[in-house]
Amino acid sequence: MTKNLKYFKHPTGGIPSIISEEKALKAAVAKLADAPGPIAIDAERASGYTYTQQAYLFQLKKSQTETFLIDPILDIDYQDLKNLLNENSWILHAATQDLPCLYDFNLQPKEIFDTELAARLLGLPRVGLGGLLEDRLAVSIDKAHSAVNWATRPLKNEWLSYAALDVEFLHNLQEDLTIELIEHGKHQIAIEEFNNLLDFRPVSQKIDAWRATSGMHKIKNNHEAAIVKQIWQIRDLIARDANIAPHRVLRDEKIIQLALEKPKTREKFESILKSRNIDSKFSEVIYENYLTALASSESQWPVKPTSSKSHPPTRVWKEKYPQKFHTFELLKHDLSTIADAMLIPLEQLISPEIVKNFAFNHPQLAEDELREWLLARGARSWQVELVLPTFLNA
Repeated sequence: MTKNLKYFKHPTGGIPSIISEEKALKAAVAKLADAPGPIAIDAERASGYTYTQQAYLFQLKKSQTETFLIDPILDIDYQDLKNLLNENSWILHAATQDLPCLYDFNLQPKEIFDTELAARLLGLPRVGLGGLLEDRLAVSIDKAHSAVNWATRPLKNEWLSYAALDVEFLHNLQEDLTIELIEHGKHQIAIEEFNNLLDFRPVSQKIDAWRATSGMHKIKNNHEAAIVKQIWQIRDLIARDANIAPHRVLRDEKIIQLALEKPKTREKFESILKSRNIDSKFSEVIYENYLTALASSESQWPVKPTSSKSHPPTRVWKEKYPQKFHTFELLKHDLSTIADAMLIPLEQLISPEIVKNFAFNHPQLAEDELREWLLARGARSWQVELVLPTFLNA
């Protein structure tokens, strides 16, 4: 554990003002454009408060500039900012968290350096930003406002201070991790992983997303499933129209309880829904949809879909497919040996889904064919070279 940490409650240059008009935005863009090097970038969303995952604040900094905090939801011209960001390389921490909302703003970097991913490739014990700054730079930053509602206006000064600190030390952290990657012979691997992030896109919502309702394992028949589906879908519609996080309309546990208990009276229905989080105007619509599902006929009930995966859940392999389970366990063991030698997590060496797919379907492929098979499923070239012999021996 790093000793003698230097604690920062506010950025070294003071708390930046939020940029919310075109004149100030053009001045900030000009300063960033004149400074050399990549841009450290972060975005704040209102996860847990809003339905959408749009950005409500951008934090931008080059190593030789102050930090700029930009309000991205105003009716002003952001094109110069977009041009600047799209012409530069970015430093982010945990890039896959922020890239979707940045892409939604029509942003696309030339290059990416992800400090969290670099830390994972180095096998560091802590990969969160706070832990990395402490372990690598002996810096401790205030993280007290990580779960606030960034859709709120005006934003509080202490929130702006927290936001600015998220990019304050990213350039120093990039430099430190780059040196370490080079020393451990992993720099080229990191570049390949960073380049792969340029094509990252979030998984789109599934057609049957309602089946992922928390507590779904308690649902035992198709009538109960019909109630869950109907209420989930109206909740999703309400949340989308009002831009409210779905759980703030109705929590999953309430949906499951309604499906299991099937209340016969409005009074009983309301007693289940009773919660400070449920707006009365939503309750009426939810109740109407509940009655529709309750009265639905068997022909209208959803049936369990056929799995689109290339294999059944691994939890059933040992009993139903013992040979495939044996292959899977051996493959994991041998791959874990490689990952341990590389000082990286197994999932960083190769996607678990690729391992499961191969173990269950066991494609009979020659070396060149297997290489193409792995690449086609998202494995990077450095991963293929490391794992190919193990897959061939399997």
